[in-house]
Amino acid sequence: MFYSFPLSFISMPLSDAASLALVPLVIILASALYMVTIHRRFTLGLEELRKLDDELKSMARRKGEKADTRRIKQIRLRQGILVQQGLFLRISSIFFASSIISSCISASLALTTITGNPQSEQVTLISFYVSIALLTLGALFDVIEINLQFISTRRYILGGI
Repeated sequence: MFYSFPLSFISMPLSDAASLALVPLVIILASALYMVTIHRRFTLGLEELRKLDDELKSMARRKGEKADTRRIKQIRLRQGILVQQGLFLRISSIFFASSIISSCISASLALTTITGNPQSEQVTLISFYVSIALLTLGALFDVIEINLQFISTRRYILGGI
Protein backbone atom coordinates (compact mmCIF):
# COMPACT_ATOMS: atom_id res chain seq x y z
CA MET A 1 0.00 0.00 0.00
CA PHE A 2 1.48 3.34 -1.06
CA TYR A 3 0.49 6.92 -0.33
CA SER A 4 2.02 10.36 -0.50
CA PHE A 5 3.58 11.97 2.53
CA PRO A 6 1.40 14.99 3.45
CA LEU A 7 4.15 17.62 3.19
CA SER A 8 4.24 19.40 -0.15
CA PHE A 9 8.03 19.38 -0.52
CA ILE A 10 8.14 15.57 -0.26
CA SER A 11 6.10 14.14 -3.09
CA MET A 12 7.60 10.66 -3.35
CA PRO A 13 5.30 7.80 -2.37
CA LEU A 14 6.21 6.03 0.84
CA SER A 15 5.16 2.62 2.08
CA ASP A 16 3.52 2.22 5.46
CA ALA A 17 6.71 0.82 6.96
CA ALA A 18 8.81 3.69 5.60
CA SER A 19 6.45 6.29 7.01
CA LEU A 20 6.45 4.36 10.27
CA ALA A 21 10.24 4.71 10.32
CA LEU A 22 10.02 8.50 9.90
CA VAL A 23 7.79 9.09 12.91
CA PRO A 24 10.30 7.76 15.49
CA LEU A 25 12.94 10.01 13.98
CA VAL A 26 10.70 13.01 14.61
CA ILE A 27 10.16 11.81 18.20
CA ILE A 28 13.93 11.46 18.65
CA LEU A 29 14.47 15.01 17.42
CA ALA A 30 11.71 16.42 19.65
CA SER A 31 13.00 14.54 22.71
CA ALA A 32 16.56 15.69 22.08
CA LEU A 33 15.48 19.33 21.80
CA TYR A 34 13.44 18.98 24.98
CA MET A 35 16.45 17.51 26.79
CA VAL A 36 18.64 20.45 25.74
CA THR A 37 16.15 22.96 27.16
CA ILE A 38 15.73 20.89 30.33
CA HIS A 39 19.50 20.81 30.82
CA ARG A 40 19.67 24.59 30.42
CA ARG A 41 16.87 25.17 32.94
CA PHE A 42 18.52 22.73 35.35
CA THR A 43 21.86 24.56 35.18
CA LEU A 44 20.12 27.92 35.68
CA GLY A 45 18.40 26.49 38.76
CA LEU A 46 21.75 25.26 40.11
CA GLU A 47 23.27 28.71 39.61
CA GLU A 48 20.39 30.32 41.50
CA LEU A 49 20.73 27.71 44.26
CA ARG A 50 24.43 28.54 44.63
CA LYS A 51 23.70 32.28 44.79
CA LEU A 52 21.10 31.75 47.50
CA ASP A 53 23.51 29.54 49.43
CA ASP A 54 26.19 32.22 49.19
CA GLU A 55 23.71 34.81 50.45
CA LEU A 56 22.87 32.61 53.45
CA LYS A 57 26.57 32.14 54.19
CA SER A 58 27.19 35.88 54.04
CA MET A 59 24.26 36.45 56.42
CA ALA A 60 25.76 33.90 58.83
CA ARG A 61 29.15 35.66 58.73
CA ARG A 62 27.61 38.90 59.94
CA LYS A 63 27.16 37.72 63.50
CA GLY A 64 26.92 41.14 65.09
CA GLU A 65 23.86 42.20 63.13
CA LYS A 66 20.37 40.97 63.78
CA ALA A 67 19.43 38.26 61.29
CA ASP A 68 16.62 39.03 58.88
CA THR A 69 14.42 36.02 59.63
CA ARG A 70 11.93 36.85 56.92
CA ARG A 71 14.66 36.87 54.26
CA ILE A 72 16.09 33.60 55.61
CA LYS A 73 12.62 32.00 55.34
CA GLN A 74 12.31 33.29 51.77
CA ILE A 75 15.70 31.85 50.85
CA ARG A 76 14.94 28.48 52.45
CA LEU A 77 11.57 28.34 50.67
CA ARG A 78 13.15 29.17 47.32
CA GLN A 79 15.91 26.60 47.87
CA GLY A 80 13.36 23.88 48.64
CA ILE A 81 11.34 24.68 45.56
CA LEU A 82 14.48 24.76 43.39
CA VAL A 83 15.38 21.29 44.63
CA GLN A 84 11.86 20.05 43.79
CA GLN A 85 12.09 21.61 40.33
CA GLY A 86 15.45 19.94 39.77
CA LEU A 87 13.96 16.59 40.76
CA PHE A 88 11.08 16.95 38.32
CA LEU A 89 13.47 18.09 35.58
CA ARG A 90 15.64 15.02 36.12
CA ILE A 91 12.63 12.70 36.07
CA SER A 92 11.44 14.39 32.90
CA SER A 93 14.84 14.01 31.26
CA ILE A 94 14.89 10.30 32.15
CA PHE A 95 11.56 9.83 30.36
CA PHE A 96 12.80 11.78 27.34
CA ALA A 97 15.99 9.70 27.20
CA SER A 98 13.90 6.52 27.42
CA SER A 99 11.71 7.87 24.64
CA ILE A 100 14.78 8.37 22.46
CA ILE A 101 15.94 4.79 23.11
CA SER A 102 12.49 3.37 22.42
CA SER A 103 12.20 5.44 19.25
CA CYS A 104 15.55 4.15 18.04
CA ILE A 105 14.32 0.60 18.57
CA SER A 106 11.07 1.42 16.81
CA ALA A 107 12.89 2.98 13.85
CA SER A 108 15.23 0.02 13.48
CA LEU A 109 12.31 -2.41 13.65
CA ALA A 110 10.46 -0.38 11.03
CA LEU A 111 13.51 -0.57 8.82
CA THR A 112 13.61 -4.36 9.19
CA THR A 113 9.94 -4.39 8.19
CA ILE A 114 10.91 -2.49 5.04
CA THR A 115 13.54 -5.09 4.22
CA GLY A 116 10.97 -7.84 4.30
CA ASN A 117 10.42 -9.15 7.84
CA PRO A 118 6.63 -8.78 8.30
CA GLN A 119 6.64 -10.26 11.84
CA SER A 120 8.40 -7.22 13.25
CA GLU A 121 5.55 -4.86 12.30
CA GLN A 122 3.58 -5.57 15.49
CA VAL A 123 6.68 -5.15 17.65
CA THR A 124 7.40 -1.92 15.79
CA LEU A 125 3.95 -0.58 16.64
CA ILE A 126 4.30 -1.57 20.30
CA SER A 127 7.70 0.09 20.50
CA PHE A 128 6.29 3.15 18.78
CA TYR A 129 3.45 3.40 21.33
CA VAL A 130 5.92 2.97 24.19
CA SER A 131 8.04 5.83 22.87
CA ILE A 132 4.97 8.07 22.59
CA ALA A 133 3.95 7.15 26.16
CA LEU A 134 7.44 7.95 27.46
CA LEU A 135 7.45 11.25 25.59
CA THR A 136 4.06 12.08 27.10
CA LEU A 137 5.27 11.24 30.62
CA GLY A 138 8.33 13.42 30.11
CA ALA A 139 6.15 16.30 28.97
CA LEU A 140 3.84 15.77 31.96
CA PHE A 141 6.70 16.04 34.44
CA ASP A 142 7.96 19.08 32.56
CA VAL A 143 4.54 20.73 32.92
CA ILE A 144 4.57 19.93 36.65
CA GLU A 145 7.99 21.58 36.94
CA ILE A 146 6.80 24.67 35.07
CA ASN A 147 3.80 24.93 37.42
CA LEU A 148 6.14 24.62 40.41
CA GLN A 149 8.27 27.38 38.95
CA PHE A 150 5.22 29.63 38.52
CA ILE A 151 3.99 28.97 42.06
CA SER A 152 7.41 29.50 43.59
CA THR A 153 8.01 32.73 41.70
CA ARG A 154 4.64 34.04 42.82
CA ARG A 155 5.34 33.14 46.46
CA TYR A 156 8.84 34.58 46.24
CA ILE A 157 7.56 37.89 44.85
CA LEU A 158 4.77 38.11 47.41
CA GLY A 159 7.25 37.75 50.22
CA GLY A 160 7.66 34.20 51.34
CA ILE A 161 5.47 31.79 53.23
